[in-house]
Amino acid sequence: MKKIVLLSLVLLPLFAIAQFSKGQIYLGGTMSASVLNNNYPLNPGSGGPSKSNVFSISPVFGYFLNPKLAIGGSIGYSSSDSESDFLSTFYVNNNIPYTLPGYVKTITNSISVSSFTRYYIALSHSFYFAAQGQISFSRSNNRYENVNNGSLGDQTTDSPSYSLGASLKPVFIFFSISEVGD
Repeated sequence: MKKIVLLSLVLLPLFAIAQFSKGQIYLGGTMSASVLNNNYPLNPGSGGPSKSNVFSISPVFGYFLNPKLAIGGSIGYSSSDSESDFLSTFYVNNNIPYTLPGYVKTITNSISVSSFTRYYIALSHSFYFAAQGQISFSRSNNRYENVNNGSLGDQTTDSPSYSLGASLKPVFIFFSISEVGD
């Protein structure tokens, strides 16, 4: 069943109609997830085991004002967290080394909103170029925790951040099969 769904997603663009018209809408977007686990040994002076998880989703929608001009937007969310263990060595009276286990954890959550305008230029019946102007805004919250099991002083820092951006980028669109009856 998984193979049929994957094959359908790959072949679906082959049957697209290479023509835009006023009032058409389109939907798209991206989604990604990753998990990483390293099981390095825990040694003084170096990192130890670590793990990280990342997830993001960003649906995109658009509306054609005419066959050459479309407007649209996107709302995105992303989340990431990572943690790594370490050993801290410090020296007490008479330079006697004392080692404590600890970990560093970082968590980031962000949300973004963008709007864009695309101007399409047909290079051939199956190939289009579009210039896309985009304005975007995002807000993130970053939390950093450095934990040394309470002995060396734990540290937690929250830092929100905001960004506002504008971009101009090229977009290329290729339709492999033209509309029947052209």
